[in-house]
Amino acid sequence: MTSLGELSVREQAELMKHVDELQAKDGVKTFHNVVYRCYDHCVASLRSSKLDAKEVACLQRCQNKYMRLHQRAGLRFQEYQQQRNAPTPT
Repeated sequence: MTSLGELSVREQAELMKHVDELQAKDGVKTFHNVVYRCYDHCVASLRSSKLDAKEVACLQRCQNKYMRLHQRAGLRFQEYQQQRNAPTPT
């Protein structure tokens, strides 16, 4: 596997651009999932043009829980990648 330092400046820039695009897509996907899941869970009907206090509280709890879970999964994935890439003792 090629390390980042072995790439040319142009290749590194292209790679970073691709990573940025993937992160942006992931952010949009995460936002969409939060909105869809939390709205579906917390909003019972469309009887009013405004959310009631119970729905707002539910949406806030749901969003916070979803984001904490997403962060935690990301951290666990990073830990896994570090362990996987760590040199094995000989």
